[in-house]
Amino acid sequence: MNIVCMFDKNYYDEGVRCLKSAEKYGAKSYALCLDQETKDKIGPEALLLSEIEKMFPVLSEIKNSRPWNAYVLTLRPFLPEFIFRYCGEKQIICVDSDMVFYSDLEEIDQEMGDDSFMVAHTEMESIPFNDGFIVAKDDLNTKNILSWWQTKVMEWCLWEWKGNLFCAEGYLRILKEEPNKFFGVKLTKHPGINLGPWNMRKHNIIEKDGIITVDGKKLICFHHRNNISWKKDIKVRGNS
Repeated sequence: MNIVCMFDKNYYDEGVRCLKSAEKYGAKSYALCLDQETKDKIGPEALLLSEIEKMFPVLSEIKNSRPWNAYVLTLRPFLPEFIFRYCGEKQIICVDSDMVFYSDLEEIDQEMGDDSFMVAHTEMESIPFNDGFIVAKDDLNTKNILSWWQTKVMEWCLWEWKGNLFCAEGYLRILKEEPNKFFGVKLTKHPGINLGPWNMRKHNIIEKDGIITVDGKKLICFHHRNNISWKKDIKVRGNS
């Protein structure tokens, strides 16, 4: 499995932690550095923002017309295609810098199966899917999804609500509202994949003998948004 994460100097520690946690389980990792300082710290193997902008010139055209955080979110649907074309990978997992992996990523591959594009349920009505965890294969199904999504974020992508939309991930609502629009989509409900502060209290989370389970399944990756002290919560619930 191949992990891709983009971050700048402000999220350097989180990004490195994310990638190293995946490498621990044999994953190959790619860092898309959003500034030169971050690339200098990681080394020559790191990718740089200018490289994806060169591949997709339309990004540079709107770069100065959006706040920085909105521009970074605009990159979301371009990142998988960039890795496919620039690095030659055939399947990748794109994650936020505050993601941490806790067990073998093979279970993600098993969950994906023969599908082309996988997202995880957030269990929230407002934002049903989180774009901080996406699994994508380099095939026609994924290309169709990314092409549509790229067009949408170029039209609008801001860190605010616009009707049912919220930045880039709001567009993923279509996977729920129009399930037949795209082929090869997996909407995983695996409780241990992309668990986060927004839904953790809905599940039975137990830590025993160093293994964390969520509703009886291994915790694969946790989204440490806002540095929630989730291990304390697990201990309490695990003993209750």
